[in-house]
Amino acid sequence: MKKLLIISIALFSLYCFAVNKQVRDGFIEEFNNIERKLNEPKQNEYSQETMEYFNEIAGQSEYGSKNNSITKWNEDVKIFVSGDKKPYMIDELNKIVTELNDLINPINIQIVNNESESNLKVFLGSHTEFSKICPKSKKYLNDNWGLFFTYGDEYITSAIVFVDTKRCDTKSGCKHLLREELTQSLGLTNDSYRFPESIFYQNWTETNEYAQVDKDLIQILYNN
Repeated sequence: MKKLLIISIALFSLYCFAVNKQVRDGFIEEFNNIERKLNEPKQNEYSQETMEYFNEIAGQSEYGSKNNSITKWNEDVKIFVSGDKKPYMIDELNKIVTELNDLINPINIQIVNNESESNLKVFLGSHTEFSKICPKSKKYLNDNWGLFFTYGDEYITSAIVFVDTKRCDTKSGCKHLLREELTQSLGLTNDSYRFPESIFYQNWTETNEYAQVDKDLIQILYNN
């Protein structure tokens, strides 16, 4: 019995040594990996082409001067929707808001039920009705099925977004306009011919998802 006990203790000791060695080796390997990553030369997270696109989209305005003035929200965005609230448009808005919140860290975007709580208003409907709500839009409405206006100085403090659900006669087209105009009202204000897959492409498309370059621009604006 005594010999059996001694053998058992010896085997247990060998087991503990082996396990501890594995743990020690694991810690050493992880430490070396961390050290290697810290010592690696840092590379730019975004390509030069992406940064050039960012400056084109965020630093210029579709209808304003090209003054390289970049602005954004620094508080939570609270969206109130009025007008022609078709279910597929509300569903799309919820989808867009979810995607934006997944991309943006410093602020939160949400939909509210009371207009008094909102700082961003979305109107879905006809251009004639929108011109009554936002008279400054009249000179742009003949040629545009979607518009946005932002207000504020150093930061955007409020905005209004319009999607013409009357003249635009396809669901995918209306959803595209909602995604584009809402995203632009966050501070990515210009259109471009550079990337056809981008939500900011100048020509008419019915793109209903963010291209990777769009996601990069949103994150550059808000997370850097």
